[in-house]
Amino acid sequence: MFLTPPKYDHDDDDEDDIQYRGTAETPAPHRARVNNLTNQVSELLRNKQHLEKGHKAEISGLKNEMDQTKKDMEKYKAEAKMKERELLRCKAEGDGMREEVSSMVEITNQQADIVAQSVLSRPAAESGARSCSRANADNRAGEEARSSRG
Repeated sequence: MFLTPPKYDHDDDDEDDIQYRGTAETPAPHRARVNNLTNQVSELLRNKQHLEKGHKAEISGLKNEMDQTKKDMEKYKAEAKMKERELLRCKAEGDGMREEVSSMVEITNQQADIVAQSVLSRPAAESGARSCSRANADNRAGEEARSSRG
C-alpha cells in the first residue's frame, strides 16, 4: 500500500522551500521501487521480443522444412507411380512370355506325339531315317512359328 507524502507545512516558508511549493515528490523508497519495477518491465519486454524473434525464426525454419518435405513426398509419389507402371508392364510381359512358353511346350508335345505315332506305324528299318527327317521338319516349322510371333 502506498502512503501519500505528508502535507506541506506552510509555516516554514523559507526561500528554499518556496521554489518547491506545490510540487509533491514521491518519497525515495517508493521512487526506487517504481524505478525497479520499470526496469523489470523493460527487461521483460526485451526478453519477450527476443523470444518472439526466436519463435518466428523457428517457425520459418519449420515451414521451410515442411515445404521441402512436401516436395520430397511429391517426388517420391511420382517415382512410385513410375515404378508401379513399370511393374505392370513387366507383369504383362511376363504373362506374355508364360503364354509363349506354354504354347511352345504344347507344340513340342504335339511334335513328340506325331513322331511317336509315325515311328510306331512304320516298319523298323524305314522309320529311323524318315522319323529323323520328319522330326527336323517339324522342329523347323515350330521355330518358324515362334519367330513369326516374336
